[in-house]
Amino acid sequence: MGKQILTPDRMQHYLRCILPMKRGMLVNAVSIIDKEMTPKQYEKINDPRVYDLAEKITVHIDSSFDEKFSGGRVEIRMKDGREFKASRAAAHGSLFDPLSDFEIEKKFKDVALDVMDPKKVDRIIQTVWELEKIEDVSPFIRKFAADNK
Repeated sequence: MGKQILTPDRMQHYLRCILPMKRGMLVNAVSIIDKEMTPKQYEKINDPRVYDLAEKITVHIDSSFDEKFSGGRVEIRMKDGREFKASRAAAHGSLFDPLSDFEIEKKFKDVALDVMDPKKVDRIIQTVWELEKIEDVSPFIRKFAADNK
């Protein structure tokens, strides 16, 4: 087969379809290895183990899932023949399968504790849970947006 010429259409196809799929395989590989996907896992994208596992991942579009619910099915086949399967009608954390209060706090802490003092993070969480009682949010915004630490 001869050289393929990179046309604008092929580049657009690569950027719209192939690149997101490959990125998705890397994210899936990190998730499988670490059993979670937080911002900290993105630092592991370049780990050779992630690339090795990503090479073994195949993606198939399943039209039986409603696109607006972001559901999906995962099947993992191990070298020894064992299989692990799971599916969700809606992505966890979506409107159709919301996070618990504990999960919301954990998700915020996973990001915020890298850049903020733990006491400030706890104050923000406490204040957010009480937002419905606040008549004017201006002091809240000034209080927490003024500094990073």
